[in-house]
Amino acid sequence: MDSAQLPEDFEAHPPQAGAVSASTPPSTPPSTPPSAPGPVVGRDQSPSEGKPPIVPGFAFRPTAIAGAYEVEMIPFRDARGTFSRAFCADTFRAQGLMDRFVHANLSGNPAKGTLRGLHLQEQPRAEVKLVRATRGRVQDVAVDLRPASPTYLRWAGVELCADKQNALYVPEGCAHGFLTLEDQCEVFYLVSDVYAPDLARTYRWDDPAFGIEWQIAPTLISDRDAAAQDYRP
Repeated sequence: MDSAQLPEDFEAHPPQAGAVSASTPPSTPPSTPPSAPGPVVGRDQSPSEGKPPIVPGFAFRPTAIAGAYEVEMIPFRDARGTFSRAFCADTFRAQGLMDRFVHANLSGNPAKGTLRGLHLQEQPRAEVKLVRATRGRVQDVAVDLRPASPTYLRWAGVELCADKQNALYVPEGCAHGFLTLEDQCEVFYLVSDVYAPDLARTYRWDDPAFGIEWQIAPTLISDRDAAAQDYRP
């Protein structure tokens, strides 16, 4: 990224001591389980004389599901506060992840204990989702329903928090759902394909085949989600 792409009020500076430096993309494709637990770090850098200034970036932390990541924003900080980039197509593409989203959805949830899911859209309109809490805290869950995946039928859960500004990257072929952990939660997510009702599937949130460990007991579920059947390959 060159300096012309930075926000008008943005001033880039070298990182402070202890800041995470940039690294090259991983050699292991995201469709296979990561071999190390540490995050892959991606940053945008602007060319300049000498050491380039650092602008906001991301840490991609592997989960229990192949190709699913907790995405943490690495902000720029100064006396005014912070500036973070919520998504960057170039950085995601460099990590082998989806870099094109066609829908941006906002889910308002007034009550603690609201559960939405588990939802999946099948091929040829399978979806990648990038999910974050913009208000409150939620337990966000993905279940691997890809028969050829080394993590088939495993689930991964991440607590998404507006204060932490983290996100969950959910790859194609994974069912997704979330549970609100407090009142007045808002969930914002990017989706890589258009909604296709004939390809939409709902799976039981408490299916023993998944064994999801929800942090609290759900108290509000839609009729459709409550009537979902057990998963059958």
